[in-house]
Amino acid sequence: LDPYLFQIFNKYSGSDLNFASKDRKNRTNIISRDGRSFVISEPTHYYDLVIVFSPEPDNASINRFCTREFFQQVNRILKPDGVFCLFLPTHGAAFEYLSKILINRTATIFRAKKSIFKNILAVPVNGHLLLGSQSENRLTIDPEVLG
Repeated sequence: LDPYLFQIFNKYSGSDLNFASKDRKNRTNIISRDGRSFVISEPTHYYDLVIVFSPEPDNASINRFCTREFFQQVNRILKPDGVFCLFLPTHGAAFEYLSKILINRTATIFRAKKSIFKNILAVPVNGHLLLGSQSENRLTIDPEVLG
C-alpha cells in the first residue's frame, strides 16, 4: 500500500518499472491501495496481467487474496487472454520443502484457482507461483518467450 516501496525498488534493483513512459504499451501503472477493493472496482476485461505477491496467507488480511471469490473478480477484470500470477511463499523455506500444511494450503488454493481459470501452471520458485489464464498456450516459464 506504500507508494514509496516502488521508488525504493527502482533505486536499489537497478531496473526501471517505466512509471513515466509516454508509450502506453510499455508503461507500468502502479496503484497504491488495497488490492482486493481495487480489483472489485475495476472495469471488466481491462488488464493483460494481474500479479499478487504477498506474504504467507495465514491471516484474514492476506488470505482474502487466495479465495475463489477473489479469483472470480480477477478473471472478470482480465482481458480474455490475460494472465493472473499468484505467488505463495513457503514460510522462508526452500520451494522443495513440503510440509503437510503447505501441501494442503497450496492444493486448496490451486483447486480454487483451477475452478475459475481453464489453464493453470504451478512453478516452484522460492515458494509456489500459480499462473492462470483462460487462453490456451498463454502460460509459460520459458525465459526466451518471456523476454
